[in-house]
Amino acid sequence: MVHNLKNPEYDDEFLLEKIASESPTFKSYIQQALKDTNKKYPTNQIWLGTLPLGKEKIETQVNLTITQEPRHFIDEN
Repeated sequence: MVHNLKNPEYDDEFLLEKIASESPTFKSYIQQALKDTNKKYPTNQIWLGTLPLGKEKIETQVNLTITQEPRHFIDEN
């Protein structure tokens, strides 16, 4: 099942839809994670990379979280 990446409650510049339209790879990862997100597995993460940041080269992971759990929600701003 392909999920609609547009939410009518938001402006036309919905970032998820914009990035997905520019990258088939990103869209594929999102669609698979959405497919895997349900009541049994309400949160899924996509690993995007690990970077050494700063002078100390602190290992920092970049990931995308897909969640149905309100406690993980962040402000859209």
